[in-house]
Amino acid sequence: GVGVPRLPAGVRKELLAHSPNGSARNPVAPTAQWASDMPTISHSVDLMFSKSGLDAVVVFGSNIGSMQMQLERLRDHLLPLRKKYPDKLLILSMIGPPEAIAIFEDAGIPVYAEPRRALEVVAALARLGPITKGTAPLPKRPRVPRKFAIAPTGPLSEFAAMEVLAGAGIPFPPHA
Repeated sequence: GVGVPRLPAGVRKELLAHSPNGSARNPVAPTAQWASDMPTISHSVDLMFSKSGLDAVVVFGSNIGSMQMQLERLRDHLLPLRKKYPDKLLILSMIGPPEAIAIFEDAGIPVYAEPRRALEVVAALARLGPITKGTAPLPKRPRVPRKFAIAPTGPLSEFAAMEVLAGAGIPFPPHA
């Protein structure tokens, strides 16, 4: 998982002023009305990047990639945000044909059909960010015995593979 910070009060107030039926808590949910009022999504993302200190935003687009007119409108609202915030991570969760996905991916907006996967990507990048910036150490590598070697003469059964891995100190629950 990844920590989801509380948005500043001013940002929450602005989000609700633009989308009174939505939620300004993080995760922000302007409701599905953004599909018919596309400026709602661009306004919300712009606000979250410019005033909340967030480094990443995931937009849940559901099946909008399968609706040509809506797809074009979403493109017209998200692509300018990608250019405006090149150092921020904007991810889209959406299903659609490959050519619809390519519109966003070619512009630097990763697209994931499954919203959970989009959130997993953000969580992984949040964990790796401090390491790549040099503000956190690399995780310790597991200690492997010096004598450990896998030199099977053929395919290993599941039991034999567990025995080999147990010799390297990788624990397994009891099995029959």
